[in-house]
Amino acid sequence: MIPFQYAGIGVCLLFAVWGIARLRRRLRPGWLSWLALVIGVAGSVAIYDPQITTTVAQSVGITRGADLLTYLIALMFLGSWLYFFQRVRSLSNAITILTRELALRSAAEPTRGSDAPPSPPR
Repeated sequence: MIPFQYAGIGVCLLFAVWGIARLRRRLRPGWLSWLALVIGVAGSVAIYDPQITTTVAQSVGITRGADLLTYLIALMFLGSWLYFFQRVRSLSNAITILTRELALRSAAEPTRGSDAPPSPPR
């Protein structure tokens, strides 16, 4: 094995350990923990024996293992982009609702310490 393989396997196994730690602490979302565990183990195996990716790729009709990994990374990128887009949209909607609620509350409260009506703008 070359030094890159040792480093790559180490990083992938750390990723898998992170997934296991999240599962043990029952952190949400749970699917993210399982995904980290699966990607970490699969990455370690693929780095240890690169021929495995070629064998798997050929079994699904792709000629090279590197092409299979490229396709998988592209699909994972699109999936994560959609996931985070939905999260940002959800947070934006929550901020809008909170802002409206605060505006309605401050408009409904009378001014404190002043009995006189507010002066008109100049």
